[in-house]
Amino acid sequence: MNENPFLLNLKFYRTPETKCPYLPDKVEQLIFTHLDDIQPDLTHNFFAKSGYRRSHGIVYKPDCKNCSECIPVRINASKFQNSKKYRRILMKNSDIYSNAVKLQGTDEQYKLFNKYQNSRHKDGNMSLMQIDDYKSMIEESPVETSLIEYRKSNGKLFAVSLTDKLFDGYSMVYSFFDYKEKNRSPGNFMILDHINRAKKNCLSFIYLGYYIKNCNKMSYKDKFQPIEAFYNQNWEKLK
Repeated sequence: MNENPFLLNLKFYRTPETKCPYLPDKVEQLIFTHLDDIQPDLTHNFFAKSGYRRSHGIVYKPDCKNCSECIPVRINASKFQNSKKYRRILMKNSDIYSNAVKLQGTDEQYKLFNKYQNSRHKDGNMSLMQIDDYKSMIEESPVETSLIEYRKSNGKLFAVSLTDKLFDGYSMVYSFFDYKEKNRSPGNFMILDHINRAKKNCLSFIYLGYYIKNCNKMSYKDKFQPIEAFYNQNWEKLK
């Protein structure tokens, strides 16, 4: 990384070890740095292509002792073809419309976020977030970011995605949905919507964060083919 001049002034830090939110009997430790104040989008793009994720004004990645289960992945949207399964998901959600809205957390979004956390991630740290924490997650972005709301035809909020724009694609920072509608496969639907957005805007990739083979909540990502993984400083086919 030191061969890149704009990174020379960045300082890296490690978080304390905490309980892994994905794998039992594992501990998590992150390495992170603050985004460069002068060229945040350039810094962000470099790190996103190097397997990092963004939260607020930092980029981070797992750096855990004796564990390398978290693998950065991205969908090659330019080569993605809808299977019968994904065409069915699109049909199930044909009544859903999406809009990019102002980058502002609302009470309506937070209620849906809170219900989602309590339904799916009850034991995670994010389930403890209050509305001010939620607004901070949504609104504190030094890079080009969109907030996409998905609504049913009656106007009811169905899902939300916080999405960063990269030079070569989109990074889905965080998404949540009405868990009572899980039979519609809303998580997959939002990914498909992002793939379509990428194709429409001539962008190549959808960055999905980390794939964890032995965690059901994180292993579904390998179904979106072709999908690439970041191994040894290179993007290649997920093994």
